[in-house]
Amino acid sequence: MKGIVYKSTGSWYTVKAESGTFYECRIKGKFRLQGIKSTNPIAVGDEVDFELDTTSDVENGLIHAIRDRKNYIVRKSVNLSKQTHIIASNIDIVFLLVTINNPPTTTSFIDRFLVTAEAYGIEAVLIFNKIDTFTEDTSDEQLYLQYVYSQIGYKCLRVSALENKGIDELKALMTNKTSMFSGHSGVGKSTLVNALEPGLNLKTKKISDSHSQGQHTTTFAEMFDLSFGNAKIIDTPGIRGFGVVDMDKQEIGDYFPEFFALKEQCKFNNCLHKDEPKCAVKDALEKDEIAWSRYKSYTQILEGDDEHYRNDIYGEDRAENNEVVAQIQKGLLVLVGIEDTDSIEDINWLTSKIVNLRIFEDENHIMNLSLKDINGEMIIVSQFTLHAATKKGNRPSYIKAAKPDVAIPLYETFVRQMELELGKKVQTGQFGADMKVSLVNDGPVTIIIDSKNKE
Repeated sequence: MKGIVYKSTGSWYTVKAESGTFYECRIKGKFRLQGIKSTNPIAVGDEVDFELDTTSDVENGLIHAIRDRKNYIVRKSVNLSKQTHIIASNIDIVFLLVTINNPPTTTSFIDRFLVTAEAYGIEAVLIFNKIDTFTEDTSDEQLYLQYVYSQIGYKCLRVSALENKGIDELKALMTNKTSMFSGHSGVGKSTLVNALEPGLNLKTKKISDSHSQGQHTTTFAEMFDLSFGNAKIIDTPGIRGFGVVDMDKQEIGDYFPEFFALKEQCKFNNCLHKDEPKCAVKDALEKDEIAWSRYKSYTQILEGDDEHYRNDIYGEDRAENNEVVAQIQKGLLVLVGIEDTDSIEDINWLTSKIVNLRIFEDENHIMNLSLKDINGEMIIVSQFTLHAATKKGNRPSYIKAAKPDVAIPLYETFVRQMELELGKKVQTGQFGADMKVSLVNDGPVTIIIDSKNKE
């Protein structure tokens, strides 16, 4: 059977078959690990071949092949800087939502996104959103940015979902196309999708008062069929930082249209527009014919400034700057370590054991209630050091700990299973990040549970 991936939750994929029927699918066998360098082997928009799983009581599917992608938007994973994350594939047009404040969108973030769209031949449009909130100062800043990018050749829209401004023009651009909305959390992606298609009723949240920034409401990328103009929209989670992937230094300038237009006028064919003499790009920069912000973004990408794209992050997920990633009140902090021999059976057993463990006090101060009984919350943090072996020598060995390509899918499944069991969102740390965890331990109660040693 053939189909298109409409939603990805990390371990399960919602696939629309050619018949129009939707199936929940997973990856068949070791397909996930073969030749896949990204954190997600399958992305929303992928055309896939799948078969029905005859071993299951429900009509689920097994994906066994991905068809060639015509394009995709890819970025460096913030949590795992050596890996990449494919946001979506087979896209006709991408819309980057830009806000001047609440939250602010940096020119560095805009330029990195546009460079990636250029590299994969995808038309990109800038949506300056929430214009109904503009003051005189923010309006001036927006108009300047619109001038900079429209001069380069990018289409720019001024939109307000609340006041229904720019919606008709946006619909015209989306007709007969698969579109993708992207941007930071809080820029109004879900609100705008709701304005385009009110029946979807996507969840929205207000801006965080403490950080003047968005809170994630779209947890996973998802495609929707719209009721107008044979249009499809891919709504994506808020992007915290956008790192450019796999570009040779000689080609980066080609994805800045205003640089590419001057390339033939440079003295050297391999000019990187840095310190070379008679560089047409540098001459244009000195004449203010090229925006300094664009040139700054170019040099940062050219120099492989990975740290800078992390500084585009406006989120409570930035553990490296001591900002709060997740917090709960009454509930469980679960440190989970995946080992190389773990399987879905281990995940299922561990999930059931944890949510039903009776370790919370009842009205008689007896440990007799489970997390489900008290409607408690949960934070899950990956912790490979739980597999430390100390039998030999004084330096722990972590040989049993699974590598990321094995651990990540199981970790994601563990989180998803917990959410299904509890019927609510589970807070998580950043997989593979240097986390600082604070705990007020009641009791204290600390319990070790090992799926390989079910005592």
